[in-house]
Amino acid sequence: MKTFLLLFLLITTTLSAQDIITLKNGEEIKAKVTAVNPNDIQYRKFNDADGPLYTKYKSEVFMIKYANGSKDVFSATSAGSSTNASIDPNSQRELKSGTQFTIELTWDLNSKYVQAGQNVEFKVVGDVIIDNKTVIAGGTSLQGIVVNSEKAKGLGKEGKLDIQLNQVKAIDGQNVPLSGYLSKAGENKTTETVVIGALLFWPVLLAKGKEAIVPAGSKFSATVSQTVVVRVN
Repeated sequence: MKTFLLLFLLITTTLSAQDIITLKNGEEIKAKVTAVNPNDIQYRKFNDADGPLYTKYKSEVFMIKYANGSKDVFSATSAGSSTNASIDPNSQRELKSGTQFTIELTWDLNSKYVQAGQNVEFKVVGDVIIDNKTVIAGGTSLQGIVVNSEKAKGLGKEGKLDIQLNQVKAIDGQNVPLSGYLSKAGENKTTETVVIGALLFWPVLLAKGKEAIVPAGSKFSATVSQTVVVRVN
């Protein structure tokens, strides 16, 4: 009986430790909220505390109920639901969803050594400028996360790397959510290996494909996933 009660209390405590994000469409997200910014909310999924960082625009969120019982309720006019009429052309710029800019990998990647969950460092190549004002400064660092890493294997199977981009800092310090999924695969030698192995001898079948290698300095496109109003100088 005591064991049952202890188990019940443990489960109850664990469930109550989560934050609940309620969206305006009625969807509920079990999460651990990490930041509430002027335009967005950042969180990680409750069942994946070390997983990627997610972002929701405040205009999508109705309420956050925190683990301690407190609440934040967001009105329809919360920051982030901007329109052209609300933008001061002298002090703000609208960085629209779908805007693309170039980023550069800052260190070498090799599927033999990289693991899923590892952070990867990039930097912005050149200023991102809207109407003669910089909204994201060139050289700003940003991180991606390795969501899949496979080493090269026998039978000529190639290595693979998949990297998801998260966010980047705008010139005013707020986080700009990004969409982007970078994939790289090494050379697949499966057919060649199997044919040679069949004609010659079995050790050839153990030959590996090539690792997925991405050298530092490789350039990619990043895409803004949600419109953000950036305060500029």
